[in-house]
Amino acid sequence: MPHARRFRLFALVFTLALAPVAARADDDAKAIAVKATAAGAALFDARDAKGLAATYADDARIEVYSKDKDSSALKVEPKVGRAEIQAYYEEIFKTLSTLHAKNTVENVRRIDGDLIVFSGVFEPDAESAESWKVPFTQIRARQGDAWKIVSLQIFIVPKK
Repeated sequence: MPHARRFRLFALVFTLALAPVAARADDDAKAIAVKATAAGAALFDARDAKGLAATYADDARIEVYSKDKDSSALKVEPKVGRAEIQAYYEEIFKTLSTLHAKNTVENVRRIDGDLIVFSGVFEPDAESAESWKVPFTQIRARQGDAWKIVSLQIFIVPKK
């Protein structure tokens, strides 16, 4: 049996044998992501910029991707470290009148025991008829008993 074929067969058997373990790990990771984003939404509703910043690692990074209605060019605005992240949330809270935040976690992947990556949609005012949906991707790392945000990417695109 050629080496490549033997490797594919081994990979298939290995994958099938570990599928139940991987599914359990992903279920656990999803529960972590849902709990963390629900807590974040509550802090957002409370307009607690300092509390939100505390959910980030010391050297965390937010990347805000956006584009104008009349352009296909994508621009990115990074916010690095808790101080910049707190200031970013403080600025957001100045412009939003009503808040009923909701996060929907869609895809989750445990990278290892202390690292998960997930994506979903954030709605700053989910109760609004014109609810604004902001896609996001987060990387969280376990630090002690907490799952801190290491990286957050959000995508602000004009409504069509």
